[in-house]
Amino acid sequence: MLIRQTDGVEKTPSQLSTGTREQLYLAIRLAYVLHYCEKNQPLPIIIDDVLVNFDTERVRSAARLLREFANRGHQMLFFTCHEHVMRIFRAENADIRILPG
Repeated sequence: MLIRQTDGVEKTPSQLSTGTREQLYLAIRLAYVLHYCEKNQPLPIIIDDVLVNFDTERVRSAARLLREFANRGHQMLFFTCHEHVMRIFRAENADIRILPG
C-alpha cells in the first residue's frame, strides 16, 4: 500500500507516524463497514483504544465520525481507559457509559 501525500510524495505505512498510520487503518476499517453495509444490515463496530496515539484534534474528529456511524444505526462499542479520550467524546455529545472496573 502506498499513501500519496498532497505534495505527491508517496510513502508506505511504515514511513508514517504512529498516529497517522493508526488513523489510516481506522479509515480503512470504517470504509469497509460502509461498503459492506451498502448491501447488508448495519454491522456492530467494536473499537478498543485505537485513538490513543491521535492528537487532540484527530480524537475530536474521530469522535464526531464514530458518533455519526452510531446515529446511522451501527451499534458502536468503543473502549478506552484514557480519561482525555472520554472527555473529548463527552464534549462531542457521544452517549457514554462508564463501566465499573
